[in-house]
Amino acid sequence: MAMAASMAKVFDALLAPRSVAIVGASADPAKLSAKPLENLLRLGFSGAIYPVNPRAVEIAGLRCYPSVAEMPATPDLAFLVLPARQAVEAAWECARRGVTAAIVAVSGFRESGTGEGEALEEELRRIPHETGMRIVGPNCNGLYNARLGISLGYNAAHAEVIPPGPLTLISHSGALFSTLAGRARELDLGLGVFASVGNEADLGMLDFMEAALDDPDCRVIGLVIEAIRDGPRFRDLVARARRAGKHVVALKLGTSDLGRATTAAHSSRLAGSAGVYSALFAQAGAAEVATPEGLIAAAVLLSQVSTAGGGGLAALTTAGAGGAVLADAAARHGVPFAELSAATRETLGRYSRFAPVLNPVDLGATGPESTEAVACALAADPGVHALVLYATALLRAQSRANVLRGLCAARAVSGKPAVVLSPGGLTSEEEDAYRAAGIRVFHDTGSCFEGLAALLRELPVTGETVPARHGVLTPEVLALLHRDRPLTEPESLRVLQAIGVPVVETRTARDEDGALAAAAAVGWPVVLKGVAPGVAHKSDAGLVLPGVGNEAALRAGVHTLRTRAAAAGARLEEVVVQRQCRGQFEAIAGFTVEPGIGVVLIAGLGGVFAETLEQTVAWVVPATEDQLRRRLRRSVLGRMLESPRLRSPGAFDTVIEILLALQDLSIDPEAGVAALDVNPLMVWEDGVVAVDALVIPRGAVTEGGG
Repeated sequence: MAMAASMAKVFDALLAPRSVAIVGASADPAKLSAKPLENLLRLGFSGAIYPVNPRAVEIAGLRCYPSVAEMPATPDLAFLVLPARQAVEAAWECARRGVTAAIVAVSGFRESGTGEGEALEEELRRIPHETGMRIVGPNCNGLYNARLGISLGYNAAHAEVIPPGPLTLISHSGALFSTLAGRARELDLGLGVFASVGNEADLGMLDFMEAALDDPDCRVIGLVIEAIRDGPRFRDLVARARRAGKHVVALKLGTSDLGRATTAAHSSRLAGSAGVYSALFAQAGAAEVATPEGLIAAAVLLSQVSTAGGGGLAALTTAGAGGAVLADAAARHGVPFAELSAATRETLGRYSRFAPVLNPVDLGATGPESTEAVACALAADPGVHALVLYATALLRAQSRANVLRGLCAARAVSGKPAVVLSPGGLTSEEEDAYRAAGIRVFHDTGSCFEGLAALLRELPVTGETVPARHGVLTPEVLALLHRDRPLTEPESLRVLQAIGVPVVETRTARDEDGALAAAAAVGWPVVLKGVAPGVAHKSDAGLVLPGVGNEAALRAGVHTLRTRAAAAGARLEEVVVQRQCRGQFEAIAGFTVEPGIGVVLIAGLGGVFAETLEQTVAWVVPATEDQLRRRLRRSVLGRMLESPRLRSPGAFDTVIEILLALQDLSIDPEAGVAALDVNPLMVWEDGVVAVDALVIPRGAVTEGGG
């Protein structure tokens, strides 16, 4: 790679350029290619501007240059607004001229799905390596720095003067800039930087995220994500942000593409439905939101605190039904209500006129005139991290004034975040008074509680490490794992036994007599399974026969397996004979590799309906035991494992041990496993046992399996 500028210099060129070239600038104000120059001038950029267009002499009062080579000086930054092929040529010209960075703000590259688009993007990727000039895009719509008045882009928001503030927005999609900026304006949240990164041919979201860590005015980093390309780096950046007192809020768009060679494993197909990105965000410590409105709501509240989490919500309502609305919304969004201390309950009890004081507090029971005392008592409680008021229209002006004054006093005395939720709206005077006190007014319940969920979310312990648990794999097991094909069921079960996973008693046989001897050894009734090369999921091919209870049924069953294997275009190689265990339910556990994220561990309800049920939970490896326990406990599987009706004591802890063993295998450099299923993992009265498994060695993907 050619000598490149330092990243500090690159981001100075991108976010604080002293000079800008707009290559392809149009003199026709009706064209999109005229907008970047128009917006740059509108916001009062004071540096040198070099429009480049061979068919124009002057644009917007500025001299226009026929080519990059003929500019009078080398700009810090070039903004390219040309068709894709011409944009690539112009990027090379800028690089040869010595430009530090270029923004390729046009489409027609990889996102087009054409061979030509792929080739053009590949050529763009060569430029940083061969010349040192860094590139943003392609397929992006530019940058905006509200603090310095620099706007380069096409979005309607690029034409607006946005108040500066603590929020940095980094997005794969540039189209949401207006939505996010408009919502931020409604909630009085200023913007520092907006960056649209597009296809990330060179610089990407994580590079801008790292630059934001060095911005002393940035308190919240908002991300609009299509896909993360480096999960470990993302986790490291979020950890660094937390140490610096900055918050990361993530909005994931769409679902990940799971097409890859290891899709023979259920785990690979289930990873997306199991919430891989939710796991990544939670384990890293980033707040996850579901909507653009939620992103801004979260940013507003997080900008008021240096540390999130660690407490619950205290709520007040001017109507009894409002308490039910708040409680239901909190349950939907996972927002915890604070457990009030005895001292707080005693204080609140003094003001109750006819009902016990609960959280949410009904101001109808305490009286609006008591709002200040009640709100301040709630805010002083050490278990309360934030306050919310559900405000309905009150007939008496004095009552409205008492409620307003009381919440503002609690906010001022405690410094804790406070919000008002008023779906019916307030008077403009009331909203102005709340705003002046640093209290945001929300009119929609969903975004209000998305913001509160981000503020009060459970955070991972910083600096917690995952201890190495690598056991010693025998030469026999390593030989299995180094094969260039998926392992058979018996081979896969041997691997599980080697890492300490409980496995149902299993024998194998080549013929009917061998199967009969195996059945006598494990005990009747048995399950017969056919091992046929090329058939990954035996139940789909009819190669699983449960409830075989005697010799005649066994001999007939072996014949059936042989016939069905042939019908599937395969040969019956082995018969697996297992003791039949009738479980209370079936689970699945396993791991796979998610592109860009890394190894993903999953667990959930299993059996033949594993993918239909989609009741799975995911963790990004490495996960601590505490993270495993917390996420499993919140899942359907976890609730079933801890149900008092389950006649399998210790099942939850056994599943945790199995997950730890699988995680250990997934990161063992000697093992080299690409994907693994344990399905079903039978939960029965005698405990939890693996009944079937599929192990896909890395060699089956990279060598034999493609």
